[in-house]
Amino acid sequence: MYCLQPEISKPIADPVMPVSLFYLLLIDDDEDDLEMLTSSFLIHGLPTKSFTSGPKAISYLHHSKGLDALPQLIIMDYNMPGADGQAMLRLLKADKELQHIPVVIYSTTVTLLLRTALMALGAYECMAKPNSLAAHNHQIERFMSLVYSFKGSRQSA
Repeated sequence: MYCLQPEISKPIADPVMPVSLFYLLLIDDDEDDLEMLTSSFLIHGLPTKSFTSGPKAISYLHHSKGLDALPQLIIMDYNMPGADGQAMLRLLKADKELQHIPVVIYSTTVTLLLRTALMALGAYECMAKPNSLAAHNHQIERFMSLVYSFKGSRQSA
């Protein structure tokens, strides 16, 4: 398939991913949550690119647009300093070159009102952060299911 490079899973200064690489973009200001997601995805053979702030991720995406190096899926925390998940979702969905990327927003608490608002703005899914290892593993399975459904639809397009 492709070679997993350790630097892909860590936040790095280089704004460009290798062309045509299948990967997930993770955005969360909590480095422990990023590490847990990154490790879980790498165990399943999925490389990630991680950012601790939305503006850094947006900058990276703008650099990646012309290189055919956009992520398969964006998983983003809702509660972040500066630009929260809702503001970031608006930016992503307003950009014609980025709006096709599915965005899953996750947060410690996801109310019906918040979920409804985010889905109306274009979120593909909204999920609560897991509170146990079993819940984390179940959520990773859900993410994996989403990723492979998107991967198949992009390859056939």
